Amino acid sequence: KPKLFITEGKDSSLNGVAVIFLRPSSTRAVVGENITKEVNVTVLDTTGVGLLTAIQKLLSDIFIPTLRVVENGWGDLGNKEGTPVRLDFLNNLDSFVSVLGGAQGSVE
Repeated sequence: KPKLFITEGKDSSLNGVAVIFLRPSSTRAVVGENITKEVNVTVLDTTGVGLLTAIQKLLSDIFIPTLRVVENGWGDLGNKEGTPVRLDFLNNLDSFVSVLGGAQGSVE
């Protein structure tokens, strides 16, 4: 029977589907009027694939392609001088995703 529980993820391993709520800033209160701007929501489904593969898929299918095309939100790296740093970060993130695939194979 499916169960719903709320956790910070420190004491419980993830088996199944997780709905993740992220707040880029905890300095502003979240209210009905600003929740769409203050809270990011994503789903991580580990069913049948394991946690590492689920993270690999989320990063490679959603986050990395989005980061490659987004122009805003890079802060101090949002200018022309920051381009090499952004590209280096994205290449390192791609390498990390590749490692996740191998790591999942090692724990199975």
